[in-house]
Amino acid sequence: MLLTGCFGGRPGGTGDEGANGDPPPGTTAAGAPVIFFTDLSNAPVRGWAGRPDRGAAVSVWGLRLGSARGHAYVSVGGVPLSRDEDYAEWGATERPRTARGLERVTFWLNPDLPLGATTITVTTPAGTSNALPFFTRGEGRIFFLRPDGNDAASGRTPAAAWKTFAKVRELQAGDVLYVMGGRYGPENAAAPDRFVQAFNLDRPGAPHRSIAVVGYPGEEAVLGRCEPGLLYFVRGSSEGSGHVDLSRWVLGKLKVQVRDAVFYLGNNGRGRADALRLVGFDATTCEARAGHGTAFQPEANAGLRDLRFLGNYVHHTGKPLDWQEGDGSGYRSGPLYLGGWGTYEGVTEVAYNEFAYNNGRVQFFGHKQGDALEHLSFHHNWIHHTATPPWSSGAGSVSVVFGDGDPSGSDYVFLREADIYNNLWTDNSGGVRFGGTTGGGNGGELRFFNNTHWHSGFAPTFRDFQFGNAGVVLSNNVVRPRDGDTSGHYGGWTSGAHGPVRGDHNLYWGLNKGVPDWDDPASSREQPPRLVDPEGFDFRPGADSPARDAGRCLPLASPDYLGVPRPQGNGCDLGAFEAAP
Repeated sequence: MLLTGCFGGRPGGTGDEGANGDPPPGTTAAGAPVIFFTDLSNAPVRGWAGRPDRGAAVSVWGLRLGSARGHAYVSVGGVPLSRDEDYAEWGATERPRTARGLERVTFWLNPDLPLGATTITVTTPAGTSNALPFFTRGEGRIFFLRPDGNDAASGRTPAAAWKTFAKVRELQAGDVLYVMGGRYGPENAAAPDRFVQAFNLDRPGAPHRSIAVVGYPGEEAVLGRCEPGLLYFVRGSSEGSGHVDLSRWVLGKLKVQVRDAVFYLGNNGRGRADALRLVGFDATTCEARAGHGTAFQPEANAGLRDLRFLGNYVHHTGKPLDWQEGDGSGYRSGPLYLGGWGTYEGVTEVAYNEFAYNNGRVQFFGHKQGDALEHLSFHHNWIHHTATPPWSSGAGSVSVVFGDGDPSGSDYVFLREADIYNNLWTDNSGGVRFGGTTGGGNGGELRFFNNTHWHSGFAPTFRDFQFGNAGVVLSNNVVRPRDGDTSGHYGGWTSGAHGPVRGDHNLYWGLNKGVPDWDDPASSREQPPRLVDPEGFDFRPGADSPARDAGRCLPLASPDYLGVPRPQGNGCDLGAFEAAP
């Protein structure tokens, strides 16, 4: 059965997640389709439930794909998948709910496709998308798990599906496990308090042979309902106990509702997780006590190279499932915390996510001397309603912390380098903190460009930007604080020994201090941004906007938040959105 999803709007809550259903910003851009990422990066072309003509199911997320397939199709290695039976869903935005209103297409591979390094594209009547890299292979086992399955069965067909996540321990490099639709509870868990017990998961994937645990195509697997004793989806080891190697694992496309953490590798553990992909989750946590409830905590431990955190909708952390805006606050638990305890090597990519209604902030924050995050790429995310009133005790005055850390006897640089671009911030209690302010974990060289920062600041001390010890360059941004904010748009701490703060080509409005003294008065200005319809979630520059064609064209900034190539006019627009001429 081919399932479809809506193209534009966003429904309200379901009772499982809180009744807040903001529409995705600006999904009305016209033109050819664009695709951003896949769940699997490699997969077998045969092996689905014993069928010789069908391989693994692969999901791709993008925009302008359409709510129904019609004459559209996916191509793998230039070979079009033209039959309805090649697809499980087209244009889905639910089951599970997608981040940012992204549209999801799920299709099956088959043995007629070329093997090896290849690409995926999507073609609609409006044109053909960009190409994403992929790797097809002839071998690899496919398994299934369902709430009422049987661990004594083979797991190789939906009818013979396993029941508990304890079977994850049997997966080997190249295997894919599909979690079928339905609700999973303690009876499906591998241990009393966790679905996946990662203490002894020491079977890594291999190059082009990942191990994947993902949702079944076209169905929604719901893990937990915040039962008091069911604390984790994946729980690793701490303080040197056990051994974990989740290198080249893929986890995603699941709806997870647990109390403490969706993914927690543990502090000071001995494991690794190179090339780990966390993709397409609809995730919340419900624990409202100090020190609990942060949704994703992939600690570096013995090493974590090239982490990918893509397209996750992480929301209502630290609040009960039936939370409503008038219910008061929970605890300040955050959606994502990269806390060091080792080195994040290579490039850590956090992209296409939606962080919504969380009591706490996203944090890149070290804990001991020697911790490091070598290079962060933070782009195309929507961060909104972070720590909004009524506040919990210790409510965060910022929505994201880029580089800070606990003191450990001497100064150290945790976040070495970062590119932060094409992100949208809306209606957060506070803005962004750059660099260390607590005595350790100072930031390195941070580049913040082509972001739209809109309506933050619910209290005089909650500023749009706070600067610690880091070298920060802010370019091509649109900054509009909340009406009535008299705190100014920057402050808190000054730049320190690791580099100055400077800016260029930024557009400010509604501030009480004018263009900052660290910004370039020749290229930055204070002027109404005149966006199309921010109240209707359309943040593109209007026809008479001073943001049009006013920026520097920076290579990473194209395509924009909606996948529109830059420039569209005589120059590149300011902010996260590029307007058509």
